[in-house]
Amino acid sequence: MRAVVISDVHLHNWQPFSRIDPDSGLNTRLLDGFDVLNQVFHYCEENHIKTIFNCGDLLHKGATISADVLELLIGWLIKLQTKGIQFVSIVGQHDFLTRDGSYNLPKGCSGLMTVLNKPGEYIDFGEFRFIGCSYRYGLNLQQEALKKSQSVVDPQRENILLGHFLLKEILEQNAAPFDNSDCVGVGDLPKVDIVLLGDYHAFCQLKGKDIISVGGLQQHSFGDSNRPQGGFLDYDFKKGNFKRIEVDAPLFIESDESFSVDMFSVRNFYKIKYQDEKKQDQIRAALTDEWSVIFEPIIEEAEKANEEAPRADIHLDMGPEQAVREYCKHLEVPLEYVEKGLSFLR
Repeated sequence: MRAVVISDVHLHNWQPFSRIDPDSGLNTRLLDGFDVLNQVFHYCEENHIKTIFNCGDLLHKGATISADVLELLIGWLIKLQTKGIQFVSIVGQHDFLTRDGSYNLPKGCSGLMTVLNKPGEYIDFGEFRFIGCSYRYGLNLQQEALKKSQSVVDPQRENILLGHFLLKEILEQNAAPFDNSDCVGVGDLPKVDIVLLGDYHAFCQLKGKDIISVGGLQQHSFGDSNRPQGGFLDYDFKKGNFKRIEVDAPLFIESDESFSVDMFSVRNFYKIKYQDEKKQDQIRAALTDEWSVIFEPIIEEAEKANEEAPRADIHLDMGPEQAVREYCKHLEVPLEYVEKGLSFLR
């Protein structure tokens, strides 16, 4: 059996670095998310793969999913169905409607996908059993869910656990800057042949074990900036091997004092901090969200308003006017608008 495994798409109408696409009227970062899903679809179609497994966090805010997100998601799932591609998903904390996870993912998707959410739920494909272990708030509840997963392990089949939780040993191996005191460990996992995990957005394999962090399908915040480009797994369960396929998607890029204009790309998102606060305000006034630049004061204002905001700690080694000119040149912003913006700096 051969399948594609994805995780952590985080579909959402993002505010930072987004604009309204003039052709579709949709949020451009939402469109980025569906662009990578369509890359997955075309890969399956070209390689005659009929199953996609998702290891959680298909949505970013399952409790407040908007009509346009839902419409695009249903359209994508229908497209899978027309090609005979089955979509099987477990649930991450971002997919929940309620904190206890009792209800998740929009009802409009029922019949278009298989959701394994309750502990001990599984789906069989011939000699393979895929056991879902969705996210549970709190270490004790997650350990209980893993015990129920153990109870449905079939000794007559090859068992694969699809999980959405942080594993202590993977975080330690990757030196991830997270507190892992409340994480499950390898000893808590059921006795299965393969473990495929979502939640941690970096792709990695635990040394000497068939325990794999699938990694995010796309970067979605500056928290992902030190992790690889988004991607998915093409897994041949019959042969017991896989390859990772990178997607074409924008990156979140942080810079340091070695910053150079050569790193600019039209599609990527950059985090910039200029130490002179007065100059920061002036530069900010000269920029638009469409130019994909964010400065420290925006973060402070968002925190005061209790809104979602990206994190920033970047320094430029060039003057503000030069930085704006170089950035706008790479984004192909019309010169008249650049000059108008730069007038705020003078």
